Amino acid sequence: MTTPNGAIVFNASEGSDSQASGLGPTTAEYGSGASTDGTAVVTGITTTGVSAGDLLWVQTASGRQFSIIASVDSGTQVTCDDTFVLGSGQTWAIGGKRATWDDSDSRSIFVDAQPGWDIVTETNQSLTSVLSMTADGSTSGNITLRGSDPSSLKQVIQTTNARGLQFDNASYITLRDLHIVTSTTNTNTAIASRGADKVFHNLKIDDSGGSAWYYGFTRNGSTPSGLLSEVRVLNCTNDGFSDIGNGPISGTFFNCVSANNGASGIASSVPCEVINCLLYGNGSYGFKSTRNCLVSGCIIYGNTSDGVNVTGYASVITDNIISSNGGYGINADAEWQLGSVEDRNAFYSNTSGSLNNITAGSFDITLTADPFTDAASGDFTINETSGGGADLRTTSVTLGSTETRPFRWLDTSTGGGGATLASDARIERLK
Repeated sequence: MTTPNGAIVFNASEGSDSQASGLGPTTAEYGSGASTDGTAVVTGITTTGVSAGDLLWVQTASGRQFSIIASVDSGTQVTCDDTFVLGSGQTWAIGGKRATWDDSDSRSIFVDAQPGWDIVTETNQSLTSVLSMTADGSTSGNITLRGSDPSSLKQVIQTTNARGLQFDNASYITLRDLHIVTSTTNTNTAIASRGADKVFHNLKIDDSGGSAWYYGFTRNGSTPSGLLSEVRVLNCTNDGFSDIGNGPISGTFFNCVSANNGASGIASSVPCEVINCLLYGNGSYGFKSTRNCLVSGCIIYGNTSDGVNVTGYASVITDNIISSNGGYGINADAEWQLGSVEDRNAFYSNTSGSLNNITAGSFDITLTADPFTDAASGDFTINETSGGGADLRTTSVTLGSTETRPFRWLDTSTGGGGATLASDARIERLK
């Protein structure tokens, strides 16, 4: 496959869905006389300023519409990486900026994409039905779908009662730097994922479009969903993250937030890892799992039921602060004792108690005061209160020959913690 010359750019204000492809000359070449002969060769076009690695769009009656140009053969002909169906007198374009994801022809790009394609939107995008991606990347390169600015997320706005983004057995995909919202009462999920080896990074899912999603993130079938980093799900009417993965590859959450959802923050029936996450204010459990799991370095606060509810065996729950939940801090079934580990967790003011069906770990801490600066307002930085944050700051354990503090990742008053959830910038970014 030919390496693309850059990103394939969408811009709803400046682009065109009939006279641009999204990658190529800044001022697009376009026309209505393209001929395809059932091969990768396309004739009847203009190639002024066009190079190998640019993107050709041909409005074919069926099949592929987008392909990277492998060679410029003449002033009127190119050879592409992929085959187009037979046709003549077809609308075509190379270069410029494409306009809208929702356009019926533009949607073909989410089917046609190849490994290494980087699809970027510079503006918000509106949808009138679910946007389904079936294209696969490969070990030679992911397909990336993203917003243009990681610090100012572009919105993808679902305007009908439908899913937002759906991955249909699409693997090796990276989705990042987007804000997925709905502008209508929605009984669907913002992102439904099927296919392995995907990365979801710096995404926000909430009700800023005017109404709430039912789920923020769900599995769309039987294969794993992949790695989630800095994904924030807020204010859904059911679970924030539901049934995240399946099979031998675990769903992994790192620096994620699930808050103020109607049911559980994270609910999983398959192996998963939850690391450095905020799970708070949810209408059921903070984290619920029916399979083995790792939960470490998390804040689990103010959920209506248990902070953590686990069934099954071979789980590890360690180095978390579990506070002010309406049930137990951690509630397990009888199988918990078959190889699971709970230790170095800090508990405060959980209604039913810290633990159920679990023997307390040797280094667990029971706090006598709220450890957070202002959790009710979403500020989970650690205070200096005796019996609360002050106790977390002074707690230490020995691992091998090294003394370490299990909650150092939450401690901003001393060095050595690296980029942590409790730094003011990190907390603000994750909320």
